[in-house]
Amino acid sequence: MGENGFPAHDLRATKKSAGMGYKGREFSYASPRDPWYKKGFIRLMEWVVGRPFLYRMYRKLNDMEATPQNVWGHGLDILDIKVNYDEDQLDKIPPSGPTIVVANHPFGIADGGMLGHLVTRKRDDFFILVNEIISRVPLLKGHMLPVEFSQTEEGKKINQNTKDQTTKRLNNGDCLIIFPGGGVATRSNPFKRDSLSEYKWRYFICDRIHEAKCTVVPMYFHGENSFWFHFGSWIHVNLRMSMLLRELKNKRNKTLDVTIGDPIPYSTMEGIKDKVELINFIEAQTMRLKDFPPKS
Repeated sequence: MGENGFPAHDLRATKKSAGMGYKGREFSYASPRDPWYKKGFIRLMEWVVGRPFLYRMYRKLNDMEATPQNVWGHGLDILDIKVNYDEDQLDKIPPSGPTIVVANHPFGIADGGMLGHLVTRKRDDFFILVNEIISRVPLLKGHMLPVEFSQTEEGKKINQNTKDQTTKRLNNGDCLIIFPGGGVATRSNPFKRDSLSEYKWRYFICDRIHEAKCTVVPMYFHGENSFWFHFGSWIHVNLRMSMLLRELKNKRNKTLDVTIGDPIPYSTMEGIKDKVELINFIEAQTMRLKDFPPKS
């Protein structure tokens, strides 16, 4: 979540196919379609809070000859992020067949890395719906489908292609990884810890579930971003976007908890035809995992 066509994915990625010319410099939350002043502000703030760190990390991944399957674990190793979870629950992820793994989205980049690491331990046929900006990373070409949040004609074409490819791949029995909320969870008031909330979960997966008769696996990431991320989000969306690299950087040397729920078989969801009811059911099954943190 290739660039628009997404042919059958090659699991034998090499340094060359991963794009050695890509140094991480193209990675920015500034969209090419943004006004020049918005792009300039976001890139300046990203440089101040974390871009050099990101470049070094990408070079290390290239040196490790990372593949789409192990890049997630290598990235966590570089950051010294430990993931605490229940191995028995991870083993419940179906080894094959149409599967959708959903999760809350409290961090931005770190939770995406952890989710990728966990799922790829069980499935090679994964693909992820991500912000169109993140989908530019060459190493994961064929494993990422872009989502464009602008309402331009180009954005609509990108999203329609993503919808078509998602349907096709799930019907082929692949495994989709998605944050249904799309955006990173944010406090409505940065000074109140109990005001953290997810973005409204979108209905995108509902039709896909029924079309491909998918199993859904919910996961819950415990924690949230720093006060400064929430404060920046409160001030302006541009500042919020530029702070996401800082939030990745400050997760270094930490142990982060994730609770893996029991798979929800299609038979449980088959009778829920209303999209609102279905997505609310899946979100509730995910959020209830907050009360069941993994053992340390």
